Amino acid sequence: MTIAVRGALTVDDYLAWAAVHPEARRTELINGQIVSMSPEQLQHNRLKKRIVNALEREIERTGIEAEAFTERRNALRLLRPTR
Repeated sequence: MTIAVRGALTVDDYLAWAAVHPEARRTELINGQIVSMSPEQLQHNRLKKRIVNALEREIERTGIEAEAFTERRNALRLLRPTR
């Protein structure tokens, strides 16, 4: 499904729109148009879980103060800068 907009959006326009629309979580900007993304498949969810588990093991092993996420633009967030 494409969401109707007037003219092509820029990335800045899209980010401003997404900031105030909760439905934006599962959309993307393609050729200036907002397009709904298809739902995640079970296999994709399992893969995300495996990646986060691997990141968490490495965070623990190395002692880096960080967190791993599946639902954020950044999968890894440092809690304290490293040297």
